[in-house]
Amino acid sequence: MIIALSIIAIPAALHLKEVAGLAGMRATLAAAETTQFNYLSLFDPKVFSLWTVVLLSVNAPLSALAFPHLIPVCGAGRTEWEGRVGFAYGNMLKRICTIGWCILGLCWLAYLLSTDSAIHPDAAFGDSIRMLLSPLLQGVMLACVLATAMSSGDAFQITVAGLFSENIYRVYLNPQADEQQLVRVTRIAGIAIVAVSLLVAILMRSSVVKTILDYFNILSLVGISTAMGILWRRMNTVGMFCSTISAVAVFVLTRYVGDYPREVTIGVPILAGVTGGVIGSLLTRPPSTEMVDKFFKKIYVPIGQEEKLDLSLDEVVPQPRRWLTAGGLFIVKPSRQSWIGFLVTSAICVACVAVMLALLSHRVWNPT
Repeated sequence: MIIALSIIAIPAALHLKEVAGLAGMRATLAAAETTQFNYLSLFDPKVFSLWTVVLLSVNAPLSALAFPHLIPVCGAGRTEWEGRVGFAYGNMLKRICTIGWCILGLCWLAYLLSTDSAIHPDAAFGDSIRMLLSPLLQGVMLACVLATAMSSGDAFQITVAGLFSENIYRVYLNPQADEQQLVRVTRIAGIAIVAVSLLVAILMRSSVVKTILDYFNILSLVGISTAMGILWRRMNTVGMFCSTISAVAVFVLTRYVGDYPREVTIGVPILAGVTGGVIGSLLTRPPSTEMVDKFFKKIYVPIGQEEKLDLSLDEVVPQPRRWLTAGGLFIVKPSRQSWIGFLVTSAICVACVAVMLALLSHRVWNPT
């Protein structure tokens, strides 16, 4: 419904006399260069940094790995194929929808510039929907936004609370805890998570956009240790803490203390996290071989073939399937299905970029 209502809002925005369609929108945004800023210069290949795109492409999967509910979501398919396709193309649908939201945002920006209105990035979507949709559709949009937020929020709350009760309370605080105690602790932890989230929401009032960007950057720093654990057998708990702490510390220094370009604030923390994870793991005791083998078997045994979990790791992933094992690495050769899926999704991403470039013609970067 959010997608459908957003699509309805786009032609309404383009038909505003202050916007005057795509051509009028482009002209208004480009003309702003003489008074304040050429917003379309952000799409100029001469201005846009390729390194930023590359680092963000590394940053995105690391952010995904930090979501605690991601593995259950991917494993919810009845088969391995359904889990992979559902997750991959669900995300692709969001990327395609981003084109529409981008056009809607640019139309609204053109409207604000044409009417000499104040520009509030945090309120842009709400203000545009309030103007472009009828009161009835505004109510439906609000209900859908709340439902979407709650569906993600409750999954995150339950998963994090369960991780706390199972991996911290049961392991370190009360190893003899029964199921009833664990349920009680999980409920209390869930309430604490909601309270902290509410506090963060109150503190982020100054700039929602900046807070969201920082949120995804910090998520990627947490995901570094997860990626290292999946790819490197030597990674242990100490390495995980060293990786996360060093990455977050460097991020804070480059983001808030110093004045560094975006390439530095994205790339250097990732490098610090990898370095911290390697050093922390090598200086401490490695995890047991049995535990590591069990972990990798759960990763590489397909859904619906759980009987293979009783086999050895060499039987589940034989040597010919292993791509790189030097230095404790455990990188498996991508299957033909993986390569085809990667190429198809990459083509969709390229198509999305091509569509945006077509909508924002090169002529508006240099109207003369």
